[in-house]
Amino acid sequence: MSVITAIAAAPDSYTVSYATKSSSVWLLDITQKSPLVELKGAKGKINVLEFSDNGRYLAAGGTSKEIVIWEIPSGYLRGKLKGHDGDILTMSFDAAGRSLYSIGRDKKINIWDAATSQLLRQYNLEARTIAGSGIDVTAAAISRDKLFLAAAIEERILKKGGQGMMFKYHLAFFDISKGVLLKILGDNVKRIEHVAIYPGNCFAAFDNSTLREGSLALRNIESGSIDLTYPMQPGCRIMEFGADGKWLAGAVEQSREYGQARLIIWSVDYEIPASGCFAGRIRLVSDAEPILKKGASRIAAVLPFTTSAGDEDLGRAAGNFLESRLSANTGLRLIERSRIADIIKELELQKSDLVDGGSVVRAGKLLGAALMISGNIDRAGADLVLSSRVIDVETGEILGTRQIHCGQCGADDIFDAIDMLARTIVE
Repeated sequence: MSVITAIAAAPDSYTVSYATKSSSVWLLDITQKSPLVELKGAKGKINVLEFSDNGRYLAAGGTSKEIVIWEIPSGYLRGKLKGHDGDILTMSFDAAGRSLYSIGRDKKINIWDAATSQLLRQYNLEARTIAGSGIDVTAAAISRDKLFLAAAIEERILKKGGQGMMFKYHLAFFDISKGVLLKILGDNVKRIEHVAIYPGNCFAAFDNSTLREGSLALRNIESGSIDLTYPMQPGCRIMEFGADGKWLAGAVEQSREYGQARLIIWSVDYEIPASGCFAGRIRLVSDAEPILKKGASRIAAVLPFTTSAGDEDLGRAAGNFLESRLSANTGLRLIERSRIADIIKELELQKSDLVDGGSVVRAGKLLGAALMISGNIDRAGADLVLSSRVIDVETGEILGTRQIHCGQCGADDIFDAIDMLARTIVE
C-alpha cells in the first residue's frame, strides 16, 4: 500500500475512507478485508477527507486546490468545487449535509452548496495585530458544532531599519457562517502547523515545542492561558480529540533524532460545561433539520414577530424579512402582508395573541392558510433569541419550533439571524 495521507470515518461506524500518496481515494468496510470501491476524480496530494453527518457525501481536498465530492456508498462523482487558490487546509459539512465549509491557504472561507457544487459565499480571513503586516494561514480547524473555525496565522513585517523580518504567530477565531473575526490569541512561541479544537469549544490544541522541550499545549480560548500541556517529541503532525473530550491523540513522524513514528493518546481530565466555552455570535440553538420537507405547494401566512415593549418595529422587520426569505421557496405560497394585517385587525388580536395557538389557528382559517408561521424575539441585554414555529391550521398541531441566539446583536445582525432561521423552517 502507498503512504496514506488522509483518513476519515463515516457516521455508520464501519465505513472508512483513506487517501494515498498516489492521489487514490478508497472506501473500506472495516468488517471486510478488501476495499469496497476506489473513488475516481481526485488529483494531487489529498490532505483532507470529510464525510457529511448524514453519510451521504464524502469530500476530498488537498494540493490541487479543488475539492471533489462523491455520493456514498455508490462512489458517484457529484462535482468538483473550484474556488480556492491554495491548498485545502480543512473542510466540514453543515449539520444537515447541505453546505460544505472549506478553508484554504489562500486565506479564504468558502461555503458551497453540496448538491449543486455552487459557491454560495466567500470570506477573507483577516487577522492582523500589526498595521501593514503580511499574513499566511498555516493551519485551520472547524469546531465540532460547526459554529466557528480556528486559523493559525503567521504574521510578518520588516523590522525597524529594514534589517530582516519580524514574525508573530497567532490563533484567530472566526464565525464560520459569516466570516466575522471573533478573537485573536497572540504570541505563540512558534509557527503552528496543526490545530485541533476541544469538543466543548474550550481549548485549541497545538504543538508548542521549544528547542529544549517538546510539548502539546491546550490553550484556553476564552482566557488565552495555556491550561494543560502534554510532553511529547517535537514534530506533531496529527491531532484529534475524542468526541466526548475524554482523550487526545497526537502522531509524530519518524525522525533521525527520535526514532520511529509514534501515536500517543492522552486522557484529558476536564469536564465540558453544559453551555460550552466559546461560540459564534449568531448560532442555531435548536434542531437544524427543516420543519417542512419538500412536497406539494402549501398556502402559508407569516405573522409579525412578537417582541417586548419598545421593540415593535424590530418585530415587524423580522416578520417581513422572514416572509421575503421564504417567498423564494416553491413549496410555499405566501399570503399577502396586507391581508394578514386586515385579519389581525378584524379579529382584534393583540400582540400577545400572535403566540396563542388558538388565535393563530382562527386567523389562519379566515385567511384560507394551511400553515401559520409565527415568531417572537426575546431580549437579554445586548443578546437576542429569535424563535419561530409552524402551526398546522387544520389540526392546530405545532409542527416544529426553531431558535437562533444572536450574541451582542446589532440591527444588521437581525437579518443574518433571520436568514439562518429561514433555512430551518423549510427545505
